[in-house]
Amino acid sequence: MNQKAEKYNKHQSMLYVNHACDIGGNNVVGKLLGLEPSRVSELKGGRRKLTFEEASILQQEFGLPETSKGYYVEAELFTSEEMKDTKKFDTHSKELHLLRIVQAWNNEENRTFILESLSVHSPLVPGYQDPIFVDENKRKGIEHKNARLMRDFKLEAINALINSPYFSAWCDAIESILCEVPTQDISSKHQYFQSLLSTTKIDIEIGNSRVLKEQRGTIYDILKHVNQGFDISIYSYQAEKLVRHLHLLNKVKTLVESGRYSHLVNAPKAWKRENQIELIENASPQREYVIVGKVVWQSNDHLQVNEKWIEKGILGEMGVDPISSEEGIYRQRQFKSASMALLFSENYEYYLEVNLKPGENYVLTMRTLIVRISNMKHLFTTLEMLFAFFKISGDVITSGIKAEIADNGGYIPSAIYLK
Repeated sequence: MNQKAEKYNKHQSMLYVNHACDIGGNNVVGKLLGLEPSRVSELKGGRRKLTFEEASILQQEFGLPETSKGYYVEAELFTSEEMKDTKKFDTHSKELHLLRIVQAWNNEENRTFILESLSVHSPLVPGYQDPIFVDENKRKGIEHKNARLMRDFKLEAINALINSPYFSAWCDAIESILCEVPTQDISSKHQYFQSLLSTTKIDIEIGNSRVLKEQRGTIYDILKHVNQGFDISIYSYQAEKLVRHLHLLNKVKTLVESGRYSHLVNAPKAWKRENQIELIENASPQREYVIVGKVVWQSNDHLQVNEKWIEKGILGEMGVDPISSEEGIYRQRQFKSASMALLFSENYEYYLEVNLKPGENYVLTMRTLIVRISNMKHLFTTLEMLFAFFKISGDVITSGIKAEIADNGGYIPSAIYLK
């Protein structure tokens, strides 16, 4: 349909024209729209409807009518039809999880943590000088040079590691073991994760029982193999974090190289630990929106999720267990409560804003969605479907919600309006 033929309804037309006339007067509005004064009067009285093109001209000159408010939100946009199954929602969940992990990859602190976990005998490093045998005046410069040489040597060791098929196989074995054995049930987690790094036969004590696992090689063997036999060891007091970080290196590399997420990230030409992964601009599922309208209902308290709800992540079940990493990048996020607001736009459309939170009475919002109600006539059945989708407990839709919508100037499809 031609845009010139599309028109606002009577109420919206009167809002735009009366707002413009109050500021500029009938004559100015008539000149802008190329209309006679009598035609402007027809618009003001609701006897003629404003086209989209005419409304755009008035909006650029005089702004929006005073009754219109811009409601800003940074969110993912869905239609209520898309929320009838979890396909798009789960896709966004995995994309957002990947972006969180890429941010961790690009974090200098995580690089430093891995490098500090490597132990290298200094004589192995080409160009390394023992500062003890150096003149005191030159010692500071030598120490600075040694630190740079050691870092470069460790980076090359890590680069060789993550590009090795043996390392990839080790990560697959680790993922299989961690998915099978819940780490929260293990009595000595540090010893367990250290054994994942250093031994082929793993003896796990879970409660009163023991579980035996076996892996083909250790990370020590792989480091030695890919670095031409150099004796390089790896250890950390945060053994769990180290195991998961190493697994993370391989997972990110595999996912980015697969091209599955090429709309979000660009694969580096060469995988070097000091290089960052480039994020594609404006590719994130999160966007900025301004809804021209008003809030006609919002939940006063946080709505409780009535069952355990964990969103999809790219690490599978391995990411469910609690971890020692403060960032929480591995864990698939679990939502326990939500706050909601229903907005009624100037185009007579309903949008439901949903803020998902990690627990009750949390200020922090972990994920925000805007859901456009596809059919206003089915407003309340659609809301019921959305509440069920987000696993909100209790009977949320009541006559009280309808009363609040009416009080705030919203439209209730099931109601008879008396004027």
